[in-house]
Amino acid sequence: MSVSRQSRQWSAATYREQMMTFAGASADARVDATPRVVSRWVDIALAAPLTAGSQIAAWSGTFRGPVGVNALLALAMTVPLFWRRSRPLPVLSIVVAVVGIQALVFGATETAAVLLPLLAAVYSAAAYGGPAYVVASIALLGIVVHDLRDPLVDSPSQAWFSPLVTTAVFAVGRVVHSRRCQAEEAVARAAVAERDREQAIADAVESEQRRLGREVHDVVAHSISVMALHAGAAEQVLDRSPERAREALRLIQRTGHDAAREMGRLLSHEDGESREPLPSMSAVPELLGRVRAAGLDVDMIVEGARRDMTPALDLSLFRIVQEGLTNALKHAPSARTTVRVRYDKDAVSVEVLSEGPTARHENGSAGRGLRGIAERVDAVGGRLEAGPHAPSGWRLAAVVPAP
Repeated sequence: MSVSRQSRQWSAATYREQMMTFAGASADARVDATPRVVSRWVDIALAAPLTAGSQIAAWSGTFRGPVGVNALLALAMTVPLFWRRSRPLPVLSIVVAVVGIQALVFGATETAAVLLPLLAAVYSAAAYGGPAYVVASIALLGIVVHDLRDPLVDSPSQAWFSPLVTTAVFAVGRVVHSRRCQAEEAVARAAVAERDREQAIADAVESEQRRLGREVHDVVAHSISVMALHAGAAEQVLDRSPERAREALRLIQRTGHDAAREMGRLLSHEDGESREPLPSMSAVPELLGRVRAAGLDVDMIVEGARRDMTPALDLSLFRIVQEGLTNALKHAPSARTTVRVRYDKDAVSVEVLSEGPTARHENGSAGRGLRGIAERVDAVGGRLEAGPHAPSGWRLAAVVPAP
């Protein structure tokens, strides 16, 4: 193809079309810069004028050969451009095949009606199609066949134009393709990051719900157990010793107030407020006093010097002791119970041992409490043992690493 006025006019038209395409590829599922409807209208706006122009050229006798046949070939060359984004490689193959057939049968014609559809197909395949070597091979085949059958291409000075322009269009298309791929990867990474963020939030919410459930269970289960025992004692002595019954009722009232206060501390902690500290191992003597008042025979043995611990670890150890005493109150109120706390160099061990007859309950409450304690111990990297103790009784023991 020689340099004609129509050929030179190609660059501005194709540049504008390329800019419209590039400016428009990202909101749809294939990360086009424009929505699919707009992209479709851009394709129509490109293909329709090229189709009309090729028909005018065919019916005006611009092509070599019969007018009717050339009109059909011109349709076959331009109509596929309506699908240049969705089927870029098939469109390029069809356009190159038609250009080659027309050149081989009738001889190549020097006209923009051939050049522009071919370049549009090359750009579309480079920007939206497959591997670069496939697109380049098909485009090169079309250019070579056309130029070999073009009588105006009779010297090296005439042969450079078609490959140069096609290479430039191909390069622009590959730049667009590269940017589209980068955009797709960025969108994919953003989608993965968003899914990971949502999953992390869901995991955090679930973990916090479990933690809060453990706290509420420990507070409520212990307080209800203590109040139930005091209520039973008050009922037994109500007639013969009203003063002892009143004392039991006062203990029930105090236990209820303590539970309400601890729930207030817990909820204020959840709201991010800093009112009263949550329980720690320093509150164990007070806890023992309450369960002794409820009728449980309990002693405490401390081995080693008490050490500073993180608030989470301190609270977890307190809850372990509380759960062990709660189970003793509910299932072995007549058993002798020992709380043993040992502070080693790199660990703290807590044991609640009930020695005596143990009642069997199957309401599942103790199971939930033990599961909560197991989660606490696992969260601080410790190990938990819970089960019957020979010859009779129950043992709850935990060892956790200490900072």
